[in-house]
Amino acid sequence: TQLDTALVFAALLLVSVLGIAFYYAAEILERIVVPWAPKFSQS
Repeated sequence: TQLDTALVFAALLLVSVLGIAFYYAAEILERIVVPWAPKFSQS
């Protein structure tokens, strides 16, 4: 089978963007649902 490079690249990019979006969505949801959780900062 012929591997469609552009399609694979687009799928990889989409999965990466979705992963980052879900990470930040979970972080925001955690701040809303569990406001008493300790916040770790690199300062």
